[in-house]
Amino acid sequence: MIRTRKALLVAIVALTFLATGCSPASPSASSPTTPSALPAGLYVQHGTKLVEWNPLTKKYGAALPHVSTTNLWSIAANNRTVFWTQLVGGTHTDLYSMPRTGGAVTLLAKDVEPSGLLVATKDRLYWAGSAIWTMPVDGSTRPQILLDTHPRDGSAADGLAVDDKYLYFSQCDSDRIGRIPQYGRPLPKRPQWLAHPSPCSREIAVAHGSVYYDTDYSDSIGRVTLNPVPVFAPWAKECATCVLAYPGTGSRLTAYGDALYWINQTNETGPEHVARVLLDKSALNSAYAPVGGSWIFAAPAS
Repeated sequence: MIRTRKALLVAIVALTFLATGCSPASPSASSPTTPSALPAGLYVQHGTKLVEWNPLTKKYGAALPHVSTTNLWSIAANNRTVFWTQLVGGTHTDLYSMPRTGGAVTLLAKDVEPSGLLVATKDRLYWAGSAIWTMPVDGSTRPQILLDTHPRDGSAADGLAVDDKYLYFSQCDSDRIGRIPQYGRPLPKRPQWLAHPSPCSREIAVAHGSVYYDTDYSDSIGRVTLNPVPVFAPWAKECATCVLAYPGTGSRLTAYGDALYWINQTNETGPEHVARVLLDKSALNSAYAPVGGSWIFAAPAS
């Protein structure tokens, strides 16, 4: 009798649970969903999440799990993994990773130097603060300094980008862009300085044989061509610093496909938009589509 009552009670509770809708709700069609794998493409901020964003349809897709823009310092991805740094407890910054196929979050390194600059290759991570640091993407060895600049060279980096061979960095206080070989290749005694662009070059991106940069003072995006590499290129020399766009208040310069994207504000308190310029300069959209925050990054094809 007691067993019968217990069985009946369990059945009643289960039916009540289902009837009251306490089971997990399916996401609506307009809401970001959680992916089983992170597709290649652009990701933008939506609330406190980073979500897939289609630049053609301007629609949101899947939300990136486990990553919140609250206390987020930097984020990058290679063909297999997403990496990010986050302020923890208001006291220190930790470095995390997560497979793009889904899975658990891994703490790669604790108490790394706080930096908004993080880039990833297939096998290495690079970030910059007072120096430029590197470590394997699997965290198998501790972070080490790749470049510790001389005081007269200014800060280590205000912008960071990579291509197949080089690590590029910008220095606002010295008004120049340099490059060094990636980890594992012989390092020169000094970086190769590519150009003196306009004052205070900050964020940079590399695409199609050029380094693109934005500036603090002229609110513009320029280009330094890499073939041939201009050394201390003047403004007028073969379009070494062509102005591509006037972004207003811009941030998070990102190269993806045949275009540059960044987060744009028409003024310091205005709403954020994704801005875009095609690299062949055939189209410029300074207010391309409204988004919900100041983050944008690209996940490369697997």
